Amino acid sequence: MGIHEGNEPDMPITPFIRPPLQPTRALTVLELRRLLSLSRDKMADLLRTTAKSVERWETTGSQPSGEIQRTRLAKLQEIVAWGQAVYTDEGVREFLTTPLPVFEYRTGFQMIEQDQADLVISALIADFEGLGS
Repeated sequence: MGIHEGNEPDMPITPFIRPPLQPTRALTVLELRRLLSLSRDKMADLLRTTAKSVERWETTGSQPSGEIQRTRLAKLQEIVAWGQAVYTDEGVREFLTTPLPVFEYRTGFQMIEQDQADLVISALIADFEGLGS
C-alpha cells in the first residue's frame, strides 16, 4: 500500500521545492530605494517611470498603480528578499552594482533595466543554495 493509509492511491513523491522568499512585509518604494542606495532617477529607470512618480509614491506612502511598475517593483522586492537571505544589505548593493560573469559582465541593475530580473533572481537563488554546501 505505500505511505498512504486506507484506500488512497499512492501519490508520487515529489521533491520539496522551496517557495520564493518574501519579506514579512513589502518594502515601501522609499525603503527599497534607500536600502539599495538609489537616486530617484535610478529607481525610476528600474521601474520604468519618472522620478516625479517615485517622489509621489514616497511622500504619500502609496504604491505604483500601473501594471508594469507594480510588476517591476515586485521583482525588485523579490531580488532584495533573496539578496538579504544571502548577503548583508551592503552585500546586496555590491551584488547589484558589480559587473558579473554570470550576467556577461553586466551589473544586476543593468539586467533589471533590460527586463532580465529573473536571471538576477536565479543567480541569487544559486548563491543561496550554495551556502549549504
